[in-house]
Amino acid sequence: MFLLENQLPFFILKDIFSLVEIAKSIGEDDGKLAVVKLTQKFTKNCWGFLGVDESLCGTEHFGRVKHLVDFLRICMLCPNFPKYYRRPKVLTIPSATRLNQAGVVFKLGKNSNLFDITFKDGILEIPKIEVRGSTEIVLKNLMAFEQSQLKENEISDYVILMFYLVNTSQDVELLAHNAIIENRIGDSKVVANLFRNLSGCSSFGAKSFIFAELFEDLNAFSQTPWRMWMGTLRRDCFNSAWGNTVSVIVACALFILTFVQTICSIVPLFQK
Repeated sequence: MFLLENQLPFFILKDIFSLVEIAKSIGEDDGKLAVVKLTQKFTKNCWGFLGVDESLCGTEHFGRVKHLVDFLRICMLCPNFPKYYRRPKVLTIPSATRLNQAGVVFKLGKNSNLFDITFKDGILEIPKIEVRGSTEIVLKNLMAFEQSQLKENEISDYVILMFYLVNTSQDVELLAHNAIIENRIGDSKVVANLFRNLSGCSSFGAKSFIFAELFEDLNAFSQTPWRMWMGTLRRDCFNSAWGNTVSVIVACALFILTFVQTICSIVPLFQK
């Protein structure tokens, strides 16, 4: 029902449904609004794992809905995004594990809308996405609809963001540990490959990108020299029990040497 090539115009669905007696019992005389309500429930039940936002399913959003794929897309998009987007200065961001090593804390977003992603004071809040076997094909059809008929790229932009965050199975496991990814597939590597495959269908060459500011903020935070040094230290020295022991010994030795050096520089002052 959500394959792009199988879509019937939504006004035809409305007209057909208006002929059914049950349409009148739902609350509207002509049945035109009733089919919107039923489609909303169907969309929420079937594709709620994609962050379908019921608050976006008011009738004012569906005056010119094209078909079911368009209906699902409207239910997913956040109305609070700025109207005009821009291209980010840097077109990539570090993966989730690299960001975490640089001090970024991942937190489950309070909003169910996938696009309500915020970064403040080192905390990156991302709404939960439930990855199922059908996730790839649904997102692929939404992206195809955007690029072929709307010339827009909101869904593609989300896929690109997830592609950069989720490079490896370790990235998937990190986000799953923070309840951001609910892996219903089971294999973390398959989830990483899913977003890699979808990124090949995206249009990142577009002039606008809805996560431009987020990309710039994450890069600025993670590329601070001392954060990069700490990230390297965590990656190279704290990945094993032996590494932990050596790192603690080295840290203690540096502290003692620094303390002795300070004492040695103070003693001559007292002697004088």
